[in-house]
Amino acid sequence: MKFGILFLLLNSLIATNVGLTPSFKQPINKAVNPAGTIYADLSEANIKSYYGDISVGDKGETLLSKLDTILKRNIKKCSYDSGTSKNSKAWNGYYLTERNWDLSPLEESELSGNYKTSGIWINQLYCKSPLYIESSINSGNYKYKDNNGNEVTNTFASSNRQIDREHVFAKSYGFNDSGDYYKKLTTGCDPQNLRAGEHQGNSAAHNNLPYGVVVNKSASTTTAYTSKMTGESVGYTGLDKNGIKVYEPPEQDKGDIARICFYMAACYHKYNENDGVDIYPALTLSNNSDTSKAKNVRETATYPAEYGQLDALLEWHAADPVSSFEIHRNNLVYNSVGYNRNPFIDYPEWAFACFTPSESDGADFKNLNRFATDDKDLKINIPTSYKDGNDIKFKAGKNIIPEINATYLETPVEFKLINEATNTEISDTSTLSNGIYNVHFEVTYDAEVHKSSSMKMLVTRESGNIHDVRVELDEAKFKAKYTQFEKFTPEGIKVYLDDTETNNYILFNKAGEKLTEEYTLLGIEKMKIYAQVEADGLTYKSEEFEITIELSIVQILIIAGVIIVVLIILIAIIASSKSRKKRRKQAKTFENVVKKVGKSVNNYNKKRR
Repeated sequence: MKFGILFLLLNSLIATNVGLTPSFKQPINKAVNPAGTIYADLSEANIKSYYGDISVGDKGETLLSKLDTILKRNIKKCSYDSGTSKNSKAWNGYYLTERNWDLSPLEESELSGNYKTSGIWINQLYCKSPLYIESSINSGNYKYKDNNGNEVTNTFASSNRQIDREHVFAKSYGFNDSGDYYKKLTTGCDPQNLRAGEHQGNSAAHNNLPYGVVVNKSASTTTAYTSKMTGESVGYTGLDKNGIKVYEPPEQDKGDIARICFYMAACYHKYNENDGVDIYPALTLSNNSDTSKAKNVRETATYPAEYGQLDALLEWHAADPVSSFEIHRNNLVYNSVGYNRNPFIDYPEWAFACFTPSESDGADFKNLNRFATDDKDLKINIPTSYKDGNDIKFKAGKNIIPEINATYLETPVEFKLINEATNTEISDTSTLSNGIYNVHFEVTYDAEVHKSSSMKMLVTRESGNIHDVRVELDEAKFKAKYTQFEKFTPEGIKVYLDDTETNNYILFNKAGEKLTEEYTLLGIEKMKIYAQVEADGLTYKSEEFEITIELSIVQILIIAGVIIVVLIILIAIIASSKSRKKRRKQAKTFENVVKKVGKSVNNYNKKRR
């Protein structure tokens, strides 16, 4: 009974402090400013300055010779194994350069340059699906998303399921000799040419074949290849229009591959033995490349190595324009790995100035990361959480997308979502019936209207729930609020209805009891609560999240004081009880002595008589 009273006393002295471990429907990524770090993209002025030796109108041999000098000026020999310096661990640079920055955004802890090498999504050449690397590349488990958007976990397995270091411009065309000689050369370890590539696409399909278009996919001479990691097609090998055996990669990689090949033919345009320490080969692109023309590095001093196929590469370059991933990767290589740039990512039109000079007006600096014709059709980036291949999915609600970016603009822009069937703006998807709509985005820029590509929009109401409610906790506010004896208040809780913060919410515990300023949390248990929002005449609930009742330092000191006082009282009671027992015993002993003495006196008197 005494201990029951003590427990109730302790319970009544406990105020609430919240342990912040809620589960979110959509994780909230904190914005991190990369300015002044290796993760920052160069400004347009800095990029233009890098190519300061180029004059407007340069083209053909003049432009290629100037680029050869510029790109080699600060080039750095990297380690083939790590993709960075010789002292780095294997694959170290690839965690940085191949990372999917949409699925694995930069974190505050990485700004010092110690970037993550596990628990991140990375892109791999020849596969559309990014991979989630749990521990390290080619070790342990990886994940990818199947066609239904479900995450599939699998284990890396040698030769069957692995990622390779892929020389996009094949090393046997100009910068190899016997064995692994290419690892001794700057060219063989150039991070602009080395990409993380899916094994089947790299080893079985590409091997050392030139790139080109397979004209007959059903011919007996054609072979289709499938990834053993994700089950996706990784391209075809077969004959091109010139009868040369080529490798045709997946559509999403064609522009990237073309720009890497252009870089190699520009950076290594001239043969140079570099004082005997290194050898720079002479590389070029043609439409007559085949495996019989492969050369080792010294042979290129007389006859440059030819790779291709040039016409196909130029077509792919135009059809698959520069992506945000390429732009950021180009800057990451420049900032932290190789200290040079791919000029055909910076200025795509220079590819035509270099390799089809008779059809070009030459180099200029007007169109950073884009073609001049792209002015009329800006490519619009939609946040990845709303992207499903070429389609986009919406839950019907007023808030469609918080912001979008045009590829070639540095800041977010205002946009309109257009229903192509009615040619009208969709500003409120709650007015639409469930179904699929053909839509596109329109952006007004420089007094002109620019359109995105057409896409399909799925509007759905799942079980009648139009809105998605999510919760964010401000940890600092909670800890500051609940270190004193205060009643529960919702301060520090933000609730979002779709993507807009709302104050129109009520908090409930799991038992359905409303949490207001009149509700005091007692005890030392964990408690699950949820937010409820009224919108459009309906009620929506968030997922449950957990708060933990803890003790503040003040409370611990008070409880300790109470315990000490109670112990002192108990000790005093016990001591007092022992003292009384001793006195009673002493009194009884005296009484017995008296009785014995009295009895002895009586006996003595009787004897005398």
